[in-house]
Amino acid sequence: MGLYKKIKERGIKFTVENKLFVVIFILAACILFYYLSVTANQALWFDEADYMNYARFLAFGHPEWGFNPVRPPLFSLIASVMMKIGFGEIVLRFLVVLFALTNVFLTYILAKDLFGKEVGAIAAFLQAVFWSHLFFAMRLLVDVPVLTFWLASAVCCVRGYIKKRSHWYRMAVFPLLFIGFLMKYTNALLAFVILSFLLITEHLQFLKDKTFWQGIGITGLLSIPFFIWQYKAFDHPFAFFIQSIIKKGGIESKGFFDSLFGHIAFLFPLAGIIILIGCIIGFVYFMDIFMGIDLLWKGKETERRLKEKCFILLWFVFILLFVGKLGYGLYIEERYYFNLYVAMFIVMGYGLMQIHTWIKNQRKELATITLVIILFSAAFTNLNQADAIIKGKAESFKQVKEAGAWLHTHLEEDEKFWSQPVSAEMQYHAGRRNQGPGYNINAIVADKKLKYLVLAGFNPMTDEYKGLPLKYPGIFKPVQVYTVDGKNPIVIIFEIMR
Repeated sequence: MGLYKKIKERGIKFTVENKLFVVIFILAACILFYYLSVTANQALWFDEADYMNYARFLAFGHPEWGFNPVRPPLFSLIASVMMKIGFGEIVLRFLVVLFALTNVFLTYILAKDLFGKEVGAIAAFLQAVFWSHLFFAMRLLVDVPVLTFWLASAVCCVRGYIKKRSHWYRMAVFPLLFIGFLMKYTNALLAFVILSFLLITEHLQFLKDKTFWQGIGITGLLSIPFFIWQYKAFDHPFAFFIQSIIKKGGIESKGFFDSLFGHIAFLFPLAGIIILIGCIIGFVYFMDIFMGIDLLWKGKETERRLKEKCFILLWFVFILLFVGKLGYGLYIEERYYFNLYVAMFIVMGYGLMQIHTWIKNQRKELATITLVIILFSAAFTNLNQADAIIKGKAESFKQVKEAGAWLHTHLEEDEKFWSQPVSAEMQYHAGRRNQGPGYNINAIVADKKLKYLVLAGFNPMTDEYKGLPLKYPGIFKPVQVYTVDGKNPIVIIFEIMR
């Protein structure tokens, strides 16, 4: 009764759209927890194991594991706390799923605040069934959690600066953005989106708002431990920037426009042809922003939602400029662009509602049927793809996990093994230190703590490393073999005889 009374006092009504979102949220939860049950025991990939090895090292001080400055520390820090208090890997997987559910919720809130509840419901539905988001919600990676902080910052920006709601929203924008930055550094792109939006719509007036500076001050305080850690760990407070941007440079083999169009041609179709066409249609209804740009610049808002459209367009522009300028080398993966796809879902939702309104004026039933067919077609395509890839990859690297479990039972805590090509995955599943590269045969024999050598065929190995068992058969004795389909060896463990 107390909860119902509070809802009634605040004037929250369970409209058709609100009820529809509840159904969408429950659907998203059912899908996510079903696939969590399928993948709960799957082996980790290299990136996952890199984060988790560092988390274990933070929690227990062993086995030793370094950390790359291009990887933000927050995910590993959260995982280390869970390990320290006794929670296992499954709890962290559950947490990533909760982040994914939160993304569905925040997508609804953001799209609703920008363009109405109907658009919010459409965008949330597309987010709930998007195959890539579902797939990476089953992985111990930062891409799903960082989207949560991106969306939370965007919601605060919209509610604070467009809707003019509580000053707390304006104060929270940049602290939330920085927390997301600690999860994945590319979250900083949102700062450029927000600051450009404020310059266009408010010129320099936002600088006179004390809540803006309070938010900046909180962000500054939050950043101090991070920069101290960067300096102590990597000898420079901006090691992350030097390593990921300056040393990396751009895409050397391609110019800016070649890189940009390459990303666009690869990434946009991954959402599916229905969503892609829907997004293109939605952008048609965004074109009026160019005709009303003078009104937007002068701060004269109209019924055309110029500010809302400007925010979404800047969202697209800065992400595309970034991938065009720096990209990810020649390696492109859709998980790096979850935030771009959310904007696509919102644009598509806006476009579909414009078409729905037009058809509704002609024939009401046809408008609803058309909308349902489009959305369910998009859902069918995405869920089929999600099911295939999630189940298809659930068994990947299982031989590494099995080999790691064997090593764990046959090595003492202070003993170690050597696995050249799958160091992060093997060390995580073994819970024992991987010696890593740099040893020759004399060093191998001399190191009494080094008990096993592992050959794993998932990644390239040097000829010298692969040839050690053949060159020194008296030193390396095969003791365990793990195969693909019961036939082809993929992981072989050799005991080092002395």
